[in-house]
Amino acid sequence: MVKIEQLSVSLSAFPVIRGVTLDVEEGEFLCLLGPSGCGKTTTLRSIAGFEVPEQGRIQVGGRPVVDGDTFVPPQKRNVGMLFQDLSLFPHLTIRANIGYGLRGGTGNAIERRVDELLDQIKLREHADKYPHMLSGGQQQRVALARALAPNPRVMLLDEPFSGLDVALRSQVRDETVGLLKAASVTTIMVTHDPEEAMLCADRIALMRDGRIVQMGTPGDIYDRPVNAFAARFLSDVNCLEGRVDKGAVQTSLCRFPTDHFSEGSAVDVYIRPEAVSMRDGREDVYTARARVCEVHVAGAARIVKFGVDGDDHHAHLEVRFPRSFSVSVGETIDVQIDKQQTYLFERD
Repeated sequence: MVKIEQLSVSLSAFPVIRGVTLDVEEGEFLCLLGPSGCGKTTTLRSIAGFEVPEQGRIQVGGRPVVDGDTFVPPQKRNVGMLFQDLSLFPHLTIRANIGYGLRGGTGNAIERRVDELLDQIKLREHADKYPHMLSGGQQQRVALARALAPNPRVMLLDEPFSGLDVALRSQVRDETVGLLKAASVTTIMVTHDPEEAMLCADRIALMRDGRIVQMGTPGDIYDRPVNAFAARFLSDVNCLEGRVDKGAVQTSLCRFPTDHFSEGSAVDVYIRPEAVSMRDGREDVYTARARVCEVHVAGAARIVKFGVDGDDHHAHLEVRFPRSFSVSVGETIDVQIDKQQTYLFERD
């Protein structure tokens, strides 16, 4: 549905996109994920036609919209876009806002389409109100309905939930994603929130410095990060510095066997917090003895910080246990570390 080949874009002579290649399937929900300034929004704006690439090709629905001398303007790409600020017209009613992009159709057809969308977003009773009379979540639904009204082939979302408070964000996100997936609309969403990307996306394109670092399903990227950046960005991790010694990375916690690095190499070991648990006799784990340095209660969880070799001053591991887990500062306990959630990368 959307195909990008070797896309490069510069803004004020500064390279922002560097040879991005991407293929989004029809009906797929793809998230462009990455830190601020990585190029994800510029990629989205290039698909929409709001940026002119220096080089590369873009196809939407099999039709070239950027290719050499070809540049199709935004209004002719059959692409819908939902912005961060929603951009609703304050002087128009909800009905008029939704129907704004349908002005070329007949009156009856426009009315039927607007009514259909009002029903889908469950705001029929608010049709004659103005945007300022609605809640933030309701305004979000109106903006989505307006973008969907012309039946775009592709929907582009630029951090659409970032302006909502935490309590409302989850609800509005679930409603929005549900509507888009129910309509089988090919969707590309920009976000800097890894959890949001994993909850919404069929696939994630993780970006850094204008390039795609890794692409795959949420499970693939979380479980098999290709480098230290990917491991750190997807979730909290504990990092131990080590060095290869006789076939293992020696750290202050324990040894991590490996045959992927040369003797003496500096290697960082990344451990997901959920990888650490109490010893239970499993064999597919690393084992260590660790001293409890700090214990904190955080809602339903108990956060335990472990040190090693009796060192109370440097917490090597931060682990979340159920609140029912009982442990005291100063205790030395046996822990195990899941090998599948431990990642070794040569230090940059």
